[in-house]
Amino acid sequence: QKAAGNSAATATSDFGNMVFVPSLNSNSPPQSGIVKVEPAEGFAMVTPFDLSQDSWVDTDPLTYSFAFAEVTVDQSDTSVILSQSKVVNALRDYKPEPFYTCTLPASSKGNVHVVIIARAKVS
Repeated sequence: QKAAGNSAATATSDFGNMVFVPSLNSNSPPQSGIVKVEPAEGFAMVTPFDLSQDSWVDTDPLTYSFAFAEVTVDQSDTSVILSQSKVVNALRDYKPEPFYTCTLPASSKGNVHVVIIARAKVS
């Protein structure tokens, strides 16, 4: 989170000590983003996937990252899927562009589902 304010300072005068306490404003995380993956299905190491993030709400400029996790469960609840995945593989670290095109590697686990993980943060 980003904080704004001045550093604390202490001054001495003829009347005693004066202390300045800064005012800090905390920035909330970005809200309401959506992620798009096109095409919805493809083949490992062959199909180029277009990943994009859109509609994030924040007052500050954002940067975006993409990652993936392989899961063997078939759940529609993303939190269940991600909690069962032990490894998150980075595709791209945080950059100003909210899009990325890539192929995904083949899995040694056989037939798995791939969950795309998109994150946005204040730059």
